Amino acid sequence: MFTVFLTIIIIGYVLYYGYLVISDLFLKKGAVTVAKTEEMDIDISDEVGQFESSFVERETNDDSRFHPIEATAQVTNTGALEVQDLLKHVDDFAENGAFGELKALQADWEVVDAA
Repeated sequence: MFTVFLTIIIIGYVLYYGYLVISDLFLKKGAVTVAKTEEMDIDISDEVGQFESSFVERETNDDSRFHPIEATAQVTNTGALEVQDLLKHVDDFAENGAFGELKALQADWEVVDAA
């Protein structure tokens, strides 16, 4: 049963892509032509010489709808190590063959709920 289904799908693909190739080659008579445009060089050196920058200040409105948000989050130690500290622990593991300080440090970490 599966081979019959697979054969029908393959024949369908062959007919579909065959039609697309034939329609691209023979049936499309109004081929799209790419129009060549003339390129023109624009010299802005005079404008650059006359350019003057100006200082723009932002106007503040006291009755603005937008108010600054106070920070309410607290810093939480997630147990992350800086790269330099991690390299020290890797060297300790290479020398002693055990996790040494890293094992004790891991025991101090707390599981932090991110939500």
